[in-house]
Amino acid sequence: MFLDQSQPLPAAPHRTFIPKMDALSHLLQQTRHTHSWTHKLIDDIPIDKWHIIPNNMQSNITWQVGHLVVSHYYHAIWAIQGHQMNILQSIPLQQYAQLFTANPPKEAVNQIDIPQLLADLHTMEQTSLNIIAQLTEQALTAPLEPITPTHPIAHNKLEAIDWNIHHTMWHCGQIAMIRRSVYRKMEFGLQL
Repeated sequence: MFLDQSQPLPAAPHRTFIPKMDALSHLLQQTRHTHSWTHKLIDDIPIDKWHIIPNNMQSNITWQVGHLVVSHYYHAIWAIQGHQMNILQSIPLQQYAQLFTANPPKEAVNQIDIPQLLADLHTMEQTSLNIIAQLTEQALTAPLEPITPTHPIAHNKLEAIDWNIHHTMWHCGQIAMIRRSVYRKMEFGLQL
């Protein structure tokens, strides 16, 4: 049965106070949150498990993390503030883009130094947070910087950052499934 939209929704029995915040503060908080979830899921996985591609999953931890490196640059750095030469000179983004976008994960096996990939992920996370923190509320509605290919979702900076948050959490779900298969499930601190 569909919800009768003519009637108000019942009050939630336990409401959590959520402080009102501006869009920029919310985007920063959510971006930090997604970075935290990424690391909760990957940081304790032994490196020798990163290249394992579980049956029926067609992905591995290496590919997922490499994909996040590329996508953080595209959605939350390049689209927001343009190319960052310090990153382009220090991180092999062209190689990462080739390995971690359209190519199958098996092509990245043993091609990447995992500690370096983690360092590059950290660089992208910090750079994206620094760029977002420097924006103004007005800048959020500004058009994206010129990027190739054209952004598939966003038309302004707020939408690109918001999409990066959603996209990262989507990949956290994939990482959690792979993690469970190659290492152990995430307990989330539950006491059952």
